[in-house]
Amino acid sequence: KTPPITSDVWPLIGRKRTGERLSLSEHLRIADALAFPDRPGVLQTIAEVLTDLGVEHLVVGGFAVGALSARPRATEDVDLLVWQRDLGTLCDGLAARFGPLEVDRFRSLARVKAPAMDIVAADAVPLRRQAMAPENTQPVRFGAGVLRLPTAPSEIVLKLGAILSITRSPDDAAQDIVDVRRILTNHPELQVGEVVALGRALRTRSPKEVALIIETLKAGGTFAVSHQGSRVEVICIPR
Repeated sequence: KTPPITSDVWPLIGRKRTGERLSLSEHLRIADALAFPDRPGVLQTIAEVLTDLGVEHLVVGGFAVGALSARPRATEDVDLLVWQRDLGTLCDGLAARFGPLEVDRFRSLARVKAPAMDIVAADAVPLRRQAMAPENTQPVRFGAGVLRLPTAPSEIVLKLGAILSITRSPDDAAQDIVDVRRILTNHPELQVGEVVALGRALRTRSPKEVALIIETLKAGGTFAVSHQGSRVEVICIPR
């Protein structure tokens, strides 16, 4: 049986297929339907809870990439950054709206089983703290709430941080590289210097190396990563 939310989303998909440029909110609606086809309005409910509670947050991961690249996809969960102080408050607020939740709680992470969410405290990681700064986020009205998404340069730097992590699997790193390329393609006006400025939070990477990665991608090339002991080496591949 086709979920009822599909009837609201198909016109958006049709407009997108004609080449019309959709808003961030419209891309999020499509992604919400793809991610939770049997449970309409999950992301909208999350937006309302975040807004009602006044929780500072950032939507990252698949939902952010889908909106910023204009290519929504059926991501498996909602990834949120919040401050450590708000983890418990947010989980309680979500339970009040969704009903009892199965949550695995760790010091800086709450993993909700259904609807699937990873709520991560940004406090301890400089890259995440930087991403939460107001100047690196953008508000998106979504239903009766407001979601905050990263700016394109900020999401790219978050992705570079994941790609260059020694714990990132090759498959996940490969998808991250595709995500970065798609965001750049959807934002041709983005300047290399915007990414380099935020990329200083990558600490183990020089501004020159970050610039080379972005310049290579903007020129139609790509890059690969290779794990060398405790370091991840970058190999830029021109077009």
